[in-house]
Amino acid sequence: MSMTLDYLAGFVDGEGGIYASVNRRRDRPTPQVTFHVAAYQVDRRPLEELQRRFGGSIGPRISQLSGRPMWRWTLTNRHGLTAFVKAMNGRLVIKAEQLSLLADWLSRPSRQCGNARLPDDEQQTRLALYERVRSLNSPHHPVSA
Repeated sequence: MSMTLDYLAGFVDGEGGIYASVNRRRDRPTPQVTFHVAAYQVDRRPLEELQRRFGGSIGPRISQLSGRPMWRWTLTNRHGLTAFVKAMNGRLVIKAEQLSLLADWLSRPSRQCGNARLPDDEQQTRLALYERVRSLNSPHHPVSA
């Protein structure tokens, strides 16, 4: 069974998400904003196709709603995220704005090595990207009709 990019986009729109997080470590002068993509399903096949195309990992999870076992595909590396953005651009509907924010984050230089401090304006931009994704993913975010 072949899964098209359009099918996978619809799958991610319905069964997945694009997420941002902030890692505040004591040994770093500024918090680090990171992005990842994840999708959840009881049937591994769509997740395996996402993994085949973009990389990432698949692991077992327990559904928070039903308590039943399921699988989660997670993509965290920049190379895979970049390929995901290129493939899903123009295909995602519900998660299109999150994809755009991910693309913006990817367009920025990767974090410097060691404990180098990011310029304040860059740090504020990254935190704003995180806050916007968090707002869009909130269950209280208004849904367009």
